[in-house]
Amino acid sequence: MKQTIKIITTSWDDGYPLDLYLAEKLAKYGIKGTFFIPVQNPERPVMKVSEIRNLREMGMEIGAHTVTHCVLPGHSEDKIKAELEEGKKFLEDILGEEIYGFCYPKGKFSKKVKQLVQKSGYRYARTTISFCIDINDPYSMPTSFQLFPHSRITHIRHALKEFNYCGLKRWLLKWKAETDLLSLTHLILKDILKEGGVFHLWGHSWEIQKMELWHKLDDILQILIEYSDYFEILTNNEIILRFFR
Repeated sequence: MKQTIKIITTSWDDGYPLDLYLAEKLAKYGIKGTFFIPVQNPERPVMKVSEIRNLREMGMEIGAHTVTHCVLPGHSEDKIKAELEEGKKFLEDILGEEIYGFCYPKGKFSKKVKQLVQKSGYRYARTTISFCIDINDPYSMPTSFQLFPHSRITHIRHALKEFNYCGLKRWLLKWKAETDLLSLTHLILKDILKEGGVFHLWGHSWEIQKMELWHKLDDILQILIEYSDYFEILTNNEIILRFFR
């Protein structure tokens, strides 16, 4: 990865109707967002076709998130291919353009799933791996942190479960095991100013609503704007094009 490059990006999962409100907030601050949308989700509502089009018209990137928001590992190859290909085609038919990005539901993937994502015509796939500022594999794109007030124990458990030892070490040693989202934002951005890299915030609009985190999002976006003179603000796909094309 080209460490001299300094980038800010955000991505948001599940296609919940409040994604439109979230996109309005991003646009207000001049921040780009990539929104990963399933065709349907048995757990909660998904945006209507007209709302997905409105989101794209706001300048946000749209990515796929399967047909049924199912966790892919463990399913047959035919089932995985159907979820990948039909979810992609659904969005392409709606928007009249190619869909390049994919996000693994609940962050679960395997070597086989990664291979099938690539074969299905995606350019990249985003994970839920945290505390990263580098991108070494377009089909396991990591993030910096989730917009959610996780405890230290939860962060450690997630990192160990994902074999994210590098990210865990960076968080513990360089970012002081910080859990306050605003302090963590500052620490990561300052680190990237020195080393280069990608600041990648991700989350769910339904979770932001449930946890009453809209004010926290505003505060983080305000911080990002304060650093924006030193950073490029890109979508997930624009980052992949920068590093892997």
